[in-house]
Amino acid sequence: MKRLTVVVACLSLFWLIPGKAGIMANMTRIIYHQGDKERSVLLANTNKYSVIVQSWVDHGEADPQAETPFVLLASIFHLPAQKIQAIRIVYNGDHLPDDRESVFWLNLYEIPPNLHHQALN
Repeated sequence: MKRLTVVVACLSLFWLIPGKAGIMANMTRIIYHQGDKERSVLLANTNKYSVIVQSWVDHGEADPQAETPFVLLASIFHLPAQKIQAIRIVYNGDHLPDDRESVFWLNLYEIPPNLHHQALN
């Protein structure tokens, strides 16, 4: 019962806080099959302004410092308005289970122009 109350409280917060995702990805779950070396993910900036994007892969805990067997090529980059960019997720060779798929999550953090201009000044 306590868990249900927490879930309902969290869901009600989403109705109160307006949100808008300007960065869209063609996938957010990274399913690693044995023998795969890399994956490409397409990101589209649907905003009318450019953004800085930070990306990382984790086990679902939304921790940019989580240790996973992947390296993202262009983990932080500038994405102009209404443009598309590919990022590569490269397997580094660390051991993963042989008897099942391994699932990881792609996380995207978008920094709008008013924040990244303040950070540069």
